[in-house]
Amino acid sequence: MESQLLTLVLEEIMQEAYFPCEWKVEWLENNHFINLELQFMLANPEKRSISDRFNASWNQELVPLQYQVIFYLKNRVKVQNKNVLKAIPVDPIHGIKYGDVIAVVKYLKRLATAVRSRWQDYYQTMQAGPFEIIWNDEDYLQVVQSLQDTYRYSDRDIYFPQSNVDQPN
Repeated sequence: MESQLLTLVLEEIMQEAYFPCEWKVEWLENNHFINLELQFMLANPEKRSISDRFNASWNQELVPLQYQVIFYLKNRVKVQNKNVLKAIPVDPIHGIKYGDVIAVVKYLKRLATAVRSRWQDYYQTMQAGPFEIIWNDEDYLQVVQSLQDTYRYSDRDIYFPQSNVDQPN
């Protein structure tokens, strides 16, 4: 069986999922991780000062918010979770299960689909604190379980791209 690269699988699954926002998959070879980024442009018609969880603030008509999920090589990268929505380890030898990649995208789509309505609620009530979406591991694991219960979870391994960074010349 031919091995598949995580970057290509992510691109394909994301395209098929029809996300309600801009997104990109980017392999950062030098840092040994794959970045899956979602970007939303949210309406701020009154040009209120809005901040995100990183304390960046905007007072323009469109507020750009970005959320990232990273897939990183386990034992190669030290991840600081405060900068990403979720950091997911990938075994350098065994990769990651295709079913887990599907579950990540399905769960992200659920989060992304709720952003605009959550934004409206936040904007109308001007809640204290930054606007953010939060990854909930229990909800994610329910997606994994649902895939398994309906026999749509695949144990096929998906691999991290080979890096030329640490290769001798």
